[in-house]
This record gives sequence, C-alpha cells and structure tokens, in this order.
Amino acid sequence: KEGRSVTEVRAQLDLQDQLVKVAPKVEAALGDQFGGLWFDNDRGGRMRVAVAAPDGRLAGAKVEAARNILTGAGVESDADLVAVEHTWSKLVKEQRALTARFEGLLHAGQLATRVDVASNSVIIDTANDLSSSEASSIESGAAAAPVPVSIRVHGRSSLSGRPELNCGPEANALH
Repeated sequence: KEGRSVTEVRAQLDLQDQLVKVAPKVEAALGDQFGGLWFDNDRGGRMRVAVAAPDGRLAGAKVEAARNILTGAGVESDADLVAVEHTWSKLVKEQRALTARFEGLLHAGQLATRVDVASNSVIIDTANDLSSSEASSIESGAAAAPVPVSIRVHGRSSLSGRPELNCGPEANALH
C-alpha cells in the first residue's frame, strides 16, 4: 500500500507470518464449514476467514472453536470471520469440473480457471479470440455451475505466459 513505511510493512508481514501459523488450526476447527482464507490488503492486511454460513449467521461450535484458536494465539483482533455461502471444497470441486470440461482450451492457452476466495466464486479467464461456439459453451458451463462463476475476457489471444491465471485452487490465497 502506498504511503507505508518499511517498518510498517515489516510489522504487517510479521503479523501475517503469525496468522499463517494459526491458519491450519482454524481450518481444521471449521471442518466442513471452511470457506477459505485470504489477506485483505484493503483492510490493513487482515486475515479473512470464510465460513460457510448460508443464513449469514456465524454461530455454532465450529465457529466458536475457530474464534478460540484465534484468541489463544493472540491474533483475534487481526482476523475476521466472514459468512459465505459456499465451502472451499465445493468451490474447488466446481473449479476442477470446469477445468476438466474445458481442458482443450486450457492446454491451448485459451482458458484458465481459479477459485476466488474473497468473492466465494470461481473465475474463468479467457483469451479474446475464442470462437462464438467456444464462448457460448463457456457461458453455458458457467451458468449451470452450482456456485457463482465469473468469466473474464482478457485483451490478448493467449493466456500462455500468464502464471497468475494458470493456477488451480492450491495457488489461491492461503486456501
């Protein structure tokens, strides 16, 4: 972020290192309600923990266990639990299904898929020179998905050489 001193940046990185150490315990505590983790630089680098709670309520034994882990580690004031609709595993499953469905375009450098934890969705990135049939097929696949899917058309004919787009769920956020 602009305007931050080296000391402030180092302090933020040290805090994020502490949060990364506690993240697996928080994930384990949430179990099947885990929706992912990320650092939100727009909120001072806070760790955001997505919790699948379709009704929007962050309650229950698993949520309390996650809060207790954060408190026990002394980082509760630096992390937020955020209610989301879909679990991490559901997002990853759909991302993998879309990747498999469009494998030919993926290998041709025309398409990449990824999980976006912050928006609790899957993103399909495409090159700008797909045929109308290919584009229609991708739109149909996105519309049929059981999770939100966004399609982003890039201003180039190939996504090859764009490592930030050629990532699976393992490369996203912390999970």
